[in-house]
Amino acid sequence: MEFIAIMMVGAILNGLLASARGRSVAGWALFGAFFPLISLLILVLLKNPKAEAEKAAAVAAANADYMRRVEEHRAAVELQQSEKTCPRCAETVKKAALVCRFCGHEFAPAGRA
Repeated sequence: MEFIAIMMVGAILNGLLASARGRSVAGWALFGAFFPLISLLILVLLKNPKAEAEKAAAVAAANADYMRRVEEHRAAVELQQSEKTCPRCAETVKKAALVCRFCGHEFAPAGRA
C-alpha cells in the first residue's frame, strides 16, 4: 500500500514539474511513478526548451539590430566620403564639385589643394 502511495506522489510531483518545464506531463508522470527520485533529479537538471527558444530569439533579434546599425554606419561613412562642405555657405556638395551649387563658391581643383 505504501508503495502505491509513493508511486502516486512521484507521478504527481513529476507531472507538475514536467508541466512547469514544458515537458510531456504523461511521460514524466509515468517515469516518476516507477523512479521518483531519479526522474525528479533529471527534470531539475534538464533545461527548459521554452526558455532556450526565447533566449535564442532574443540573441537573434540583438544580432539583427547590430547588423542594421553596422549597415547604417557603413552607409553614413560612404556618404560622408563622397561629399564635402562648402566653406562659404556650409551646404553639403559632392566631393568632385568645382563650384558650389548653392552659393557659387569656386573650389580649388583637387590637384592644387
